Amino acid sequence: GFGLQERTSSFLRDSPLGGDYQEWVGGRYQVVESSVLVVPLATWLGARPASPVPVVSSWTRISPWLPWMKMGDREGQTVLTAAWTSAASIDELPEPLRGLLRSRYALYTTAPPLDDARPSVNSWDGIKRALDSFGRGRGGKDPEKTQ
Repeated sequence: GFGLQERTSSFLRDSPLGGDYQEWVGGRYQVVESSVLVVPLATWLGARPASPVPVVSSWTRISPWLPWMKMGDREGQTVLTAAWTSAASIDELPEPLRGLLRSRYALYTTAPPLDDARPSVNSWDGIKRALDSFGRGRGGKDPEKTQ
């Protein structure tokens, strides 16, 4: 048999791009995320803690336009979907994906350690860091035009 986990979360966050007056002028964004994981039950129940198990999964996210899209307050939203399966190593991935990972994105050829202390960064925080680093909020250059 198989174990099935379904999760749907809805959350409202302050946008790091919205400033100090979000309660009065908006600037919050709402996101809904849904995921489904399917795992062979015998493998899951017999697995050692923190050990990988084979999994098939899907993920969906519905949110406002992502800030790097520069869509402002235009009507609409993004719907992101993904489906995947686990792999014991990069060697199990098909070409050309395996080759591209090795040649262009070597950072992603191994999983981070379980005790990885780096903070998670979402699209809103990431774009704010990028814009701040270029001084965009103070009349600086647009990062898209400096490349």
